[in-house]
Amino acid sequence: MAIVAAGFAATACAPAPSIGTPSPTPGARVLVPSPPPATGDAADPRFYDAAQGTVSDDDLRALAARTLAVPVQGMYPDQVPDHFTAGRSGGRRHNAVDLLVPRGTAVLSADSGVVTRVGTNALGGMTVWAADPTGRFAYYYAHLDGWMPGLVAGQRLARGDVLGWVGTTGNAPASAPHLHFQILRITDARRPWVGVPIDPRPFFLLPGTIR
Repeated sequence: MAIVAAGFAATACAPAPSIGTPSPTPGARVLVPSPPPATGDAADPRFYDAAQGTVSDDDLRALAARTLAVPVQGMYPDQVPDHFTAGRSGGRRHNAVDLLVPRGTAVLSADSGVVTRVGTNALGGMTVWAADPTGRFAYYYAHLDGWMPGLVAGQRLARGDVLGWVGTTGNAPASAPHLHFQILRITDARRPWVGVPIDPRPFFLLPGTIR
């Protein structure tokens, strides 16, 4: 089930070729700079998909303050590849990052908050939607091999909680297990899985570590 709103389809993707197995590297840079504020209310469009709507400076500052962790075990912020503006089938723009790691790697909650949906769709396969505690941002985790037993909508999350495991469900190639991870600025509080895509990379400040 693809979820579509305001002209935006929140979908997963066929990834680029594998970049190999990431591993914590001694001395690897963990912290990355927060995005610089732009002039005026509209934020710098480098950080989001302006074709899908507007994100404000305040939105970017609020997201930076969430102190997000990379949502797979063992990966550091500076190991996250740039896939946000990559093209995908059907003329789609990716609007997410693909974290290529071995099948069965733990998928972790990037932030504290609440699970808003657990289910499947044709492109994403086994997926999890979550929202931050303020209900401002949505986090989408796709291509899972399985969910953490008992994971349900309404469940409270802490950063680093295990949501499931990396796989290739949906349209992910069987030879390239990965987590498709997306952030949205929520635009409809009644449907906290639709909104404007924001590039996750500048907002990862911590490595993926199980709580």
